[in-house]
Amino acid sequence: IPDKEGGNMLEAWEGEAVCECKRLERPWCADWGAYKLAERWWPEMVLSLASRSRAAELVGSMRTKKEQHLVEERGVRLGIEAVAPGRARFVATYEGPRRPMLVERSRVVDREDEAWRLETLEARFGECKVRVSDTHGGMLELGSWARYARTTEDDAPLSLYDSEFAAADSPLAALRWRPPEFAGECFFGCLDKHNRPPHRWLLLGGPRSGTGPHVDPLGTHAWVHLVQGTKLWLCVPPGSQLPEPEAPAAVWFSRHRDRVKKHLPFVEFVQRAGELVYVPAGWRHAVLNLDETVSVTENYASLDDDKADLLAIARRDEPRLADKIERARAVAAAVLHDDATVARLLACLPTPDVVALAPTCRAFERAALASPYFWQHRLVLDFGPVPANAATRLSRTLAMRNSQHARSCRSLYLDLHEAATCERLAIHSGLC
Repeated sequence: IPDKEGGNMLEAWEGEAVCECKRLERPWCADWGAYKLAERWWPEMVLSLASRSRAAELVGSMRTKKEQHLVEERGVRLGIEAVAPGRARFVATYEGPRRPMLVERSRVVDREDEAWRLETLEARFGECKVRVSDTHGGMLELGSWARYARTTEDDAPLSLYDSEFAAADSPLAALRWRPPEFAGECFFGCLDKHNRPPHRWLLLGGPRSGTGPHVDPLGTHAWVHLVQGTKLWLCVPPGSQLPEPEAPAAVWFSRHRDRVKKHLPFVEFVQRAGELVYVPAGWRHAVLNLDETVSVTENYASLDDDKADLLAIARRDEPRLADKIERARAVAAAVLHDDATVARLLACLPTPDVVALAPTCRAFERAALASPYFWQHRLVLDFGPVPANAATRLSRTLAMRNSQHARSCRSLYLDLHEAATCERLAIHSGLC
């Protein structure tokens, strides 16, 4: 694309920063456009998917969900949910059996939130440097990368994988999102932010970019919410090996996609904007961006998996990390052994947060729910001294786990806590 002076703007955009990131990303690759995929393979690839999509649309409203997402599968089944399931059903249906899932209406990012669109990100954060990869730590200005991604003829262009976008000192931390409710607590959550391995990323990719075949590390599960664009996924179950795992996404799909679908159990499907994909631990998968994409993803090691197995995987792959986990779990076990200590620690949290978390958070189960200590300290903190026997009775009621009366009390407690004056607090006056 010539500029006003007649020079080539594409060369200017692929200046020192882009070239340096390319060298860091693939030091073995001298020519990123050697296979001419943008010219020879890409148009045919996109056309074939578009033809399948149009063929499915001819059926109109009668087409199935799998036809809508161009699902092909052999030996394994993709679960498709209209909305994200609750934690219990998710574990029973997907996480436990290790079955992949696609959620059509994900709420990780609001559909009306324009702040996540690439054009908006470029306008707001164009001069903000975004991480290309955790492997080498190279960084690019978001605006420079966007211009590069839109114009490059590289076979498999650079993507951005920023694991620090949610850090307090990152401008991108202003983006609003929330993890899906079905994702449980993480085994690595016992580590502080300095010792915990990267586990959430902002992903930005252009056409032909993506990730080659890989398994998420350390026995982790993954979910990917797509805010903008379209992705093509190809997944194979544990035990299946995919060829040439070091190949970039477009190169790998052009060479191996048809052969893998012919000889291995697999599931292939298209993910569209507003949808979420769950990838179980141990599943190999390759992902190809079909156009400009913006997504947010997170890895987690489920506490419902065997903790000894997770620790053994960490010991095998990251011995230092395993040592840190063992030390952190030992400290946590010592602290959590005493219910009264835990209750006093929890009493430091804001009441609305604690009341909302206590009935569902696994870490609170014994200390907060199975004993009155937690609620007794909560009452004193919120309302001042109260008769001990009355506080104990109410605490036990509030701590009951599967009681409709307890749920009503917790809700009332929250409502009354937000009242303007103590004179209006029925709970406090009743206790006194």
